[in-house]
Amino acid sequence: MARIELSNIGGGGTTLSLTTTGTSGASTLAGSVLNIPIYQGQLTLTTTGTSGAATLVGDTLNIPQYSGGGTPAGSAGQIQFNSTPAGSFAASANLAWDNSAVQLNIGAPSSPTGTLNVKGSGTLTTVNTRLTDSGNTELVKVLDNGSTNIGANFNWDNVNSRLGLGTSTPNQTLEVSGAMRLTGTAGTAAFMLGRNSAGDVSTVTLGTTGTSGAATLSANVLNIPQYQGALTLTTSGTSGAATLVGNTLNIPQYSGGGGTPAGSTGEIQYNNAGAFGASSNLAWDNSNVRLNVGAPSSPTGRLNVKGSGTLTTVNTRLTNSGDTELFKVLDNGNTNIGTGFNWDNANNRLGINSAAGTSGRVIITSNGQRNLVINSTGNEATGSVLFTGGDNAFFSAEESFYVCIDADNNQTNRVFGIKSNTYGSVGGRNLFSVDESGNTTVGEVSTAGEYRMSIALRVTGLGSAGGKNTLLIQNSGSNELMKIEDNGKITYRATNTAAGTTGAQTIDRPSGTVNFLNGTSALVVTNSLCTTSSIVFATVRTNDATAYIKNVVPAAGSFTINLGANATAETSVGFFIIN
Repeated sequence: MARIELSNIGGGGTTLSLTTTGTSGASTLAGSVLNIPIYQGQLTLTTTGTSGAATLVGDTLNIPQYSGGGTPAGSAGQIQFNSTPAGSFAASANLAWDNSAVQLNIGAPSSPTGTLNVKGSGTLTTVNTRLTDSGNTELVKVLDNGSTNIGANFNWDNVNSRLGLGTSTPNQTLEVSGAMRLTGTAGTAAFMLGRNSAGDVSTVTLGTTGTSGAATLSANVLNIPQYQGALTLTTSGTSGAATLVGNTLNIPQYSGGGGTPAGSTGEIQYNNAGAFGASSNLAWDNSNVRLNVGAPSSPTGRLNVKGSGTLTTVNTRLTNSGDTELFKVLDNGNTNIGTGFNWDNANNRLGINSAAGTSGRVIITSNGQRNLVINSTGNEATGSVLFTGGDNAFFSAEESFYVCIDADNNQTNRVFGIKSNTYGSVGGRNLFSVDESGNTTVGEVSTAGEYRMSIALRVTGLGSAGGKNTLLIQNSGSNELMKIEDNGKITYRATNTAAGTTGAQTIDRPSGTVNFLNGTSALVVTNSLCTTSSIVFATVRTNDATAYIKNVVPAAGSFTINLGANATAETSVGFFIIN
């Protein structure tokens, strides 16, 4: 069978099989088989179109310029791939072949040097390169941070410069899970390898300085003197250093102690991976009989503990044999004794059978018993705080103070009260009480036909008429608002306007004085205590011939004093506000 190769303008070629079946009709192209009948006469060849079947119309044979070659996409070296729309060429700088350097470059590396060069995405934990076998089992994996795994047993941690053999998480520069063999060690000195409790391996160098004396181990150097002649081994003693006298090497039979203690004088010894360890944080002062923990700066007690500096860290904790906590002190001074005593040192608060809380200095939860009792006689209900009297008590037999819930000596539903201890057969007079609804009572009237108290409020002075205060009321700034003295004098907080100052004034107090100017009959006093509902009293304080109070008109924040006639001279007027 004859074959023909057709090329398009771009130089791409497609090989067709040529057949010549028939002597008339159109030429046909089926797959890669071009059939041209054996026409009689001369044919004209055209190449219109890029797809479809070749046609023969009359003596004109048209064969389209089939694609399949064409012009490559992208820049020089960029590898071609089928892109969107399907059937078109595309290229990218991220996939290129450098034919002269024989390099395949992925990710557009800036300075490629190897036959295969891969530039990662920039995410450190992203896989850069991964090689698998035909079953997709991972053989090699390289991350963008340089960490590399070869199979399952070779793991290089590039971030921490650690190599793990048989482990994927090495914790040292080299960590081997399994047996290890070293051969071909270099150097002139003999050495051994040692391992601590964590598995870390370090070199122990062997020295042979001297010809006698005890072997020593210092800074990972084990020195064994070069003893001369045959040695006789003895094992006298149970402590002290090994000795070499002549050719007799004596190594005591150590019984767990012995050896040279670590640290400084007073520091308590402990087992440190088979060797003696010591610390200034645990020391015994034998001369002063003191145990010091945490290196306190000025120890004074038998036991001195210095905390870590973290306020909520436990400083000292005592438990019984069952590990039940008996006593605990935190670094901030907070102290718990069992579960019932809780001292909040930061806020100076005490909780008994309760957390220290935030609502008071002392919080006591009863658990069905009296919260607090100071008592020499008497028997009050549970759930109370009682101060009760007695012959030699702090209070007299006629006084007591109580705080209780529910019934207490016939004082039903009293929450707070002050009452006498006994009175008649009923059980005491109620001097002051507040019930659960907030109702407050001062004194009592008769109950069950027995007269108790009819005085609603009594304040008794100190018995002196020389200015002693029977009742003094002050505001939060310790300013006197009202004062009643033993001699009966009553004083209210007031502002009195000085003589010579006349007209309108601002006085924010319940009482005071103002001065009318000669020839005026009205004066406004600005006063924040005054409202439209206030009652304001006023009186003329000087002997004016015509002036008298006509009325006082209150308003919000002020009041106006009106005289019945103009003042004939400077006239002083006093006022008093009641709300």
